[in-house]
Amino acid sequence: MKKALLAILVLALGSLVTSAQSIVKESPLGAYGAMHWTLSNGINVYVKASKLQPGWLTIAGTSPGGYSHNYTPAQASSLKQLNTVMAVSGAGGMTAVELGKMLRADSARMRTYVERDEEGFAGSCKRTGLEIALKVLQLKALHPQIDTAAVNKYVAVNKKANAKHGDPKFAFADSIFANVFGHHPVGSEKVSNYDLDHIDLNFILQVYQDRFADLSDMSVFVVGDFDPDSLKTLVVKYIATLPGKGRVEKPVDIGYRLFDSSKTLRFTAKMAEPQDKVYFFWTTQVDYTLKNYLTAQVAGRILSDMWLDDLRGKHGWTKHIDSHCSVVDTDGGPAIYFPFNATVTAGKGEAARQLVLDDLERVARGNVTAAQLKAQQDYYSRVHKENMGTNGYWMQMLQNYVLNDGLDFDGPYQSTLESITRADVAAFVARLLNKGRQLNLMMTPAQD
Repeated sequence: MKKALLAILVLALGSLVTSAQSIVKESPLGAYGAMHWTLSNGINVYVKASKLQPGWLTIAGTSPGGYSHNYTPAQASSLKQLNTVMAVSGAGGMTAVELGKMLRADSARMRTYVERDEEGFAGSCKRTGLEIALKVLQLKALHPQIDTAAVNKYVAVNKKANAKHGDPKFAFADSIFANVFGHHPVGSEKVSNYDLDHIDLNFILQVYQDRFADLSDMSVFVVGDFDPDSLKTLVVKYIATLPGKGRVEKPVDIGYRLFDSSKTLRFTAKMAEPQDKVYFFWTTQVDYTLKNYLTAQVAGRILSDMWLDDLRGKHGWTKHIDSHCSVVDTDGGPAIYFPFNATVTAGKGEAARQLVLDDLERVARGNVTAAQLKAQQDYYSRVHKENMGTNGYWMQMLQNYVLNDGLDFDGPYQSTLESITRADVAAFVARLLNKGRQLNLMMTPAQD
């Protein structure tokens, strides 16, 4: 009886172990057949064994905070380039080239990063290459360095590339990023010559070291084909020895937001090949649920097909469009992201712009056929089944479940997808039009 009670207690509380560097608790996660290990340094590790891709596994770690804790507008140029500078600089006395060769010898990849709201790492490898990947992680996390020669080469290459940015398509892309993120200093992905001339290498190294100085609140995820006992040994050796001093953080609000009001901007540029460029971005706040996530994807593809059929099929004004709709987490909460981008025949930009808006309004009024809806439901059902056979899919599901308080996007996926109606699609698009914000940019050829 005592043995039975002890077994029940262990199952309820998880197995407890104590040592200087160890797994101090093991327990089932309660989803996807995964296990949850708590390490002595505070890091939580979530592991899911899978034979879907025999001999391969994926590993990732994320810690909330990011460079928001170190942000000043004056250092925006450095922060935008932090990850590139650290990537080209190598670690532990080894160059980036040497680290790359070491990883490739075992078909492994490993990168570390510091983003605006999180720091972490991501990698993949053959089962036999896991220790090499984790060794490189430790070098990058504990022994970062700045390789001035490599940074100088990076600067020279990018200045040469920037010399070509007189091309209107680059100017248009720059305007998109600047306006979508409200002209925030780190909102644009473009690295200008000003940015390249104002890299503060000491500041970059200080920020990177600070972000990896205490990883107590890090969540690590491992998915794939591994031997549990061997994995435990490597986790204790390389993950439990990462610094953990009790720091628990959330990102700091640095005012990074999408544009706060609807606007339409038109400008001209001299072009060797005259064309009109049309860009839209629609957004509004929405709950982060599986139903909204899937409805966004379905509505986005229905509209993309309509736009392509009209712009290319009926009028021949363009060869392709770029558009997708999704629900993402932002500093202001979950929101719909719905961009549209197309290059059309010169002089047809205004007509194309109106056509895009007309199709959007038609869908919002409920003009979606059963065939259109079913085509997208069939498409996403097929893609989902294909994705379920990859480690990447289960990594995404595991992260979503852990980082979003038990949100399951796998179990109810098919039933939720099939539950979407034409009325749901119409209401979703109508919400964008009636409660959302719209950014519209258009560039046309300058007249001589």
